[in-house]
Amino acid sequence: MKKTFLTAIAGLGLVLFTAPANASFVFNVGGCDFSSDASSGACGGSGADLADDVMTLTFEQNGTDRVTLTIATGQMPTDLGKITDVWFNVTNGQTFQDLSFNHVSGIAADRIIAGGNVPSAGIFDINFEYVSSGPLGAFYYDMTSVYDISASGLLESSFNDLTSAGYAAAMHMNITGSGDSGHYGGFSEPYSEPCPAVPLPPTVLMLASGLAGLLGLRFRKKA
Repeated sequence: MKKTFLTAIAGLGLVLFTAPANASFVFNVGGCDFSSDASSGACGGSGADLADDVMTLTFEQNGTDRVTLTIATGQMPTDLGKITDVWFNVTNGQTFQDLSFNHVSGIAADRIIAGGNVPSAGIFDINFEYVSSGPLGAFYYDMTSVYDISASGLLESSFNDLTSAGYAAAMHMNITGSGDSGHYGGFSEPYSEPCPAVPLPPTVLMLASGLAGLLGLRFRKKA
């Protein structure tokens, strides 16, 4: 009985664990302040230099026509400053007109602007604005801001696009104590395609064989 039961469980396990993984990719944001020349991406602003990954933007496919965006600031220095804006792009110049944004968890943006060449950083398509009043505003170190973004035909790869300056994303931050502010660019990690699923028929056959073993044992006992 134990052997047959384990065979059935093994078949079920294959069905559960061979489903395709969601595709996703990450933008790391940080580095030098490019405030002096946002269009070219050249450094030279008055803001402090940061690690390359003080902020991450993770885009993950979450069903049909929906992508979950997680903006995380876990690597941001605790005494540095408040984030006022986060920018990124879409690959299809028409897609952003139909995008809808649903706040899921974490800090909610005060305003979201979607359109080609949004204000303040005209080389980007989408701008998340966060409240900046108070010493650290509303969005700062060790926080997340999670949104579902939806549109017909939307894929996580729709956001894997670079500006003319080579940036995939950017943020603006007011720097605590110095009165300075800075714009920091983001670059994408190697794009991650979903793992291919094992074809369905073999997994179904494995599950069927396990169940058949259980049924066979039951009938043998009755006989």
